[in-house]
Amino acid sequence: MTYVSRIIVLLLVGLFMMSASASADDRLTVSGNIDFRFLFIENYSHADRNYTDAALGEPAIPGQRGDEDSLSWVHQRLNLRFSIEAFENTKAVLQTHVDRQWGVGTWNIGVGSYREGIGVEGYWLEGLIPGTAAKFELGVPYFAAESGGWAAANKIFNTAAPGATLSAPLSDTISTYTWFSWIGQDQDGYFSGNGDDWALGTRATFTLTEGLEADLIYAYHMSECGSAEKATDSNASCDTGALYFTGSNTAREENRHWIGSTVRYQYADFSFSPTLILYFADDELAGDTESMLLDVRADYSTGPLSLSGRVVYTPGSGVNSDGTQRTDKDYDVIGVWGIPHATQWFSLFGNSSGSPTFNDLGPLLVGNSAQGNIRHESFGLVHAAAKAEYTLTPQTSIGVALGIFNTAEDTAGMPRDSTLAGAMYAGGSHLATEGDAWLHYKLYSNTTISLFVAYAVMGDALDLMVDGTKYESQDVIGAGGRVVYSF
Repeated sequence: MTYVSRIIVLLLVGLFMMSASASADDRLTVSGNIDFRFLFIENYSHADRNYTDAALGEPAIPGQRGDEDSLSWVHQRLNLRFSIEAFENTKAVLQTHVDRQWGVGTWNIGVGSYREGIGVEGYWLEGLIPGTAAKFELGVPYFAAESGGWAAANKIFNTAAPGATLSAPLSDTISTYTWFSWIGQDQDGYFSGNGDDWALGTRATFTLTEGLEADLIYAYHMSECGSAEKATDSNASCDTGALYFTGSNTAREENRHWIGSTVRYQYADFSFSPTLILYFADDELAGDTESMLLDVRADYSTGPLSLSGRVVYTPGSGVNSDGTQRTDKDYDVIGVWGIPHATQWFSLFGNSSGSPTFNDLGPLLVGNSAQGNIRHESFGLVHAAAKAEYTLTPQTSIGVALGIFNTAEDTAGMPRDSTLAGAMYAGGSHLATEGDAWLHYKLYSNTTISLFVAYAVMGDALDLMVDGTKYESQDVIGAGGRVVYSF
């Protein structure tokens, strides 16, 4: 255990010891959960995302073994949230976790923030501005550029980062949310080097009539790619995408803008929520970007049955016949460590917070210069999905989901990865069709057990050409479960 980790452990123990005396006046509250997950996947490698039987990169690059991949993973996490109310209308919050995991197979996996040790997810001061109804947060809060909470967001910027937020109701029907974040060096995973990254945005929410709300959203992100001296370092590439296609490592900055709207309509047991966001960026080297994101969701419930559907679209850039990138149409997000929910509900090609297993393994969210973005590499995304959940008893529910994942552009002609010399996409637009089934059982009022199985029929968009030979993608199967004890 590192010196810093020991200090954090001592602080956590001290807070627990203080809680007995502080709880007398309710100044300190502690909440959280113990989260136990286990997972097995056949034909999956987070290292290379190679679904064919081409043995790329062996033996120099471990873990890249095509359809011989297998992954087993056990992860345990203790989530803790300390809330200290020292004065009226103010609160200090610390959100942290303790991790332990075991992984076997072709790659001992450590994904996202799920690593062994102690991590601090956020800490901030929040309170009401005296004499007003405006609420502020200052420190390292969780940002939500769009309303609707974590499960409905992640289309622009949704992660913990240093900065400040201000929530202010203007009337009974209009409220605002404004934020500023100092993202810092390479926090978003898009640029690296020693440059400065910062972002700001605002959202106005209008209640138009009963059951009908609309958000107007604007966000700006300035990404600076270090100094010219730093940019000459091959280990500090400014933009892996631009470096990959142009071979350039030039210092520069990029200005990125998002403007859009979300409408939420609720009538009895039916809800409908379309989102349209336009994205514009200008880069001193790579040129301009014009893109968009369309995300449409619908839900209906009747008795014990709940039905949901969604469609997601963002355009792709693709490549020319000579292997160079076409006009940039990639849709990007701020802070890729807050993983977008473009592929919610699925455990293989999906996203953690919406899937039954919360596994953070979605291959669509990882790729060349696209980690965390709502697309498959530079090819965009066309995704349609349906989900049904049925409550058998107050303690037991079952669910199924079916999703189709396509690229917006044909993948033909693009090298698979700069580390896999000679491998190129064979061409196509169908990534996968995945089906999931799961069961949730409430053992106690605060303890839920979940089991799932998933199968993905892989498409031609992930087939590879290696030295003139075509290798077809093989299907992926997974199974696992989760136990969560909340307190």
